[in-house]
Amino acid sequence: MANQFIRKAGLLIGDSSTAIDVSALHFSFRIKQAEVGVPQTASIRVYNLSDQTFQRIREYTRVELSAGYQRGAYGVIFSGEIIQAKAGRENAVDSYVDLIAAEGYSSHQQPISVTLARGATVLDVAKAAAAAMGRKLNVYTTTTPPQLPRGTVQYGMARRALTDAATKMGAIWFYSNDGIDLVAVDSPRAGEATVINGATGMIGWPEQTQDGIRVRCLLNPNLTLGDTIKLDNASVQAATFTTAYQQQVQNTNLPRPDADGLYRMYVIEHFGNTRGADWYSDIICLSLDPTTRGLSGIFQRYLF
Repeated sequence: MANQFIRKAGLLIGDSSTAIDVSALHFSFRIKQAEVGVPQTASIRVYNLSDQTFQRIREYTRVELSAGYQRGAYGVIFSGEIIQAKAGRENAVDSYVDLIAAEGYSSHQQPISVTLARGATVLDVAKAAAAAMGRKLNVYTTTTPPQLPRGTVQYGMARRALTDAATKMGAIWFYSNDGIDLVAVDSPRAGEATVINGATGMIGWPEQTQDGIRVRCLLNPNLTLGDTIKLDNASVQAATFTTAYQQQVQNTNLPRPDADGLYRMYVIEHFGNTRGADWYSDIICLSLDPTTRGLSGIFQRYLF
């Protein structure tokens, strides 16, 4: 990615009808997105706001954060609900307001109560669950959804009905742009892989871990869950095996590099500070070849 020099960031805080722009102020952020059916989260710290502005912010419900470069890629990397706004001080001079936000927070709490007639499919269950969560379902899988053998009553938490339907379709779901994306586990969304190497902004070296292949690069707003990246496998640093007897299974089941260097992104974290050094993206990815994925800890930790 060219022109990764002059940073650019935008921060809007508001509701459905109005917003205030605090882009010119000093702020830092950490955005975490995961392809595992949980809300995407943001921790944003804005420095030296006036008391009047802070009181206005406490009444608002949403935040939108954009980041990138003045002459390069730039776009929204987070848009979600404000869960908490709290004030504090770092020292005698600098005050701050912390915004804790999540995309999909309210949707994640919604119940489902719907009856589907005989002949409906598992995809119909997924669509009904997404509708109960107040979101549109974007389907990125060509798998023919199994047909239900009989009518069914869906009752309980909508997210669980959606997870069950996705599992039966060999897919996984996550919150995305006010919708829900349903993507096949063994097939990423179509599109050209993003090349990450020293010339395109890679920082350090990719590393093999129990979660998957971890790689850091300069902040890239074009990175999207469910899409693919291409790495030079020669740059991937192997994990250090443990000699502990209890962890021999972990050694033999580490996610391995993909033969073609193609990986699907399952976790993306963006870190930034408009007046500091941080401006990078961390990625956890797994091989497109299902036989080399090992026992990734990503899904084990995010079961709900």
